[in-house]
Amino acid sequence: MLHVTLYLYSMTAPSRRQTLIQAMQRLGYALLLPVSILPLAALLHRLGQPDALNLPVLVLSGKAIFGQMPLIYAVAIAFGIGHKARGGLALCGAVNFLLLSSALSALAPGLHADLVCGMLAGIITALVGPWSPSLPKPIRLYLPGPWQGPLLSALVCLLLAVPLSLIWPMLEQGISQIATDLGTPFGAFSYGVLNRLLLPSGCTSCWAI
Repeated sequence: MLHVTLYLYSMTAPSRRQTLIQAMQRLGYALLLPVSILPLAALLHRLGQPDALNLPVLVLSGKAIFGQMPLIYAVAIAFGIGHKARGGLALCGAVNFLLLSSALSALAPGLHADLVCGMLAGIITALVGPWSPSLPKPIRLYLPGPWQGPLLSALVCLLLAVPLSLIWPMLEQGISQIATDLGTPFGAFSYGVLNRLLLPSGCTSCWAI
């Protein structure tokens, strides 16, 4: 991981900007699949209501998809960003989400951070796994060969739960405040800024959905 940091530092400013844009676009493409599932879940939930088809099984199906969206995000991001062994990365992303979500719930109960945990678990899995072979030899001796990537990414997710439990309550309060003030000029300004920030990542279609 150190040699990657040094490599990025040695790049020129335009090269770093291009690398950042490509990384954000790759993340945006990885998010397209889980976001495209949301309309299906909403449609199932609506059609199952008593004033529509009156089929409780459809309501339960829609709720099941909505309830597992963080896990779907973790799998999709780990699979979409990973370069090789993406099937294994997808499974590791699911496991790491469960670890991160459980650890965060133990440290700070009552937070609504499952979706963030899913995204972070997917990103960490995709980024940390391929870098594990470049670890110093003393560290690699304590990690079984084929399991270096999964174990290291799981360890990073567990360690991330500590700062996330301290930072996320403030962020959650800020998001709630922005949602409350969305009808005010400040809310409209925040919406516009966030909408424009999606352009580099190629996620404008996700925002529209």
